[in-house]
Amino acid sequence: MSAIRMIGTRSNKLDAKGRLAVPAKWREQLGDHVIVTIGMESCLNVYREDDFYALMDKFEDTPFFSDDDIRRLQRNIFSSAEGLEMDKQGRILLTPEHRRYASMEQEMEVVVKGVGDHLEIWNTAVWDAYNSGFSMAESGKALAGKGM
Repeated sequence: MSAIRMIGTRSNKLDAKGRLAVPAKWREQLGDHVIVTIGMESCLNVYREDDFYALMDKFEDTPFFSDDDIRRLQRNIFSSAEGLEMDKQGRILLTPEHRRYASMEQEMEVVVKGVGDHLEIWNTAVWDAYNSGFSMAESGKALAGKGM
């Protein structure tokens, strides 16, 4: 399957049972089965199955036995991963562990962000706090130093 690129932001409601309707613009790209795992900065990552397994493959070349940070990262990403199936309404049922990690333990508005090969699901308040200091100009300077 060819690489997918998910972009954009949508607001959505997480219901009291932990169900989240995946925004329609991304459902077809993801397919009926997705992998949800913890992400950086207290969000959840949603991958198409093939893309998650490709991520796992990338870790095969990392120094698992000699690098504690890599072992810790692998353990947390892979052990928190859950395969989920979308229901007929395009919803996924987030696990209690995922909801606790991402501060989504009640019915609430969340933001879903397309970030290339996966989606991120954020508690709206956590996203706003995380992103409050973002400056496009400052980030642009950092990229310029990387040849972009």
